[in-house]
Amino acid sequence: MKGKGQVPRLAEVIQDPSRASVIPPKMIAPLLTQISAAQSALAAQLLQVFELEETDRETRRFDRLLTVAEVAARLAVGKYWLYSRSDELPFTVRIGDRQLRFSEQGIERYLRRRQGIRRGR
Repeated sequence: MKGKGQVPRLAEVIQDPSRASVIPPKMIAPLLTQISAAQSALAAQLLQVFELEETDRETRRFDRLLTVAEVAARLAVGKYWLYSRSDELPFTVRIGDRQLRFSEQGIERYLRRRQGIRRGR
């Protein structure tokens, strides 16, 4: 904390709002601008999280869970390949101790993202 007579930093005012009473009026507007910018960034982040959660809810409502055999055929890979990578694949759904299913919509998202990835030559 600053000594007596010194202007508190924004973090100090956040911790103890009564410290705002010693901030000179000419410094209040810049502090409010900083607060507003931080609030806008936090609100945008929160809205993005809510949108993702809503999208996930909609996806789960209309999603179909595929079997290992269906996904192996769709991705042109072997069943063993799927089992051995199931923990790494973002579309894996575990429905029991030894039962795997795969989100159809998750696979579609995965494939769309992978289309933009180019392998080095």
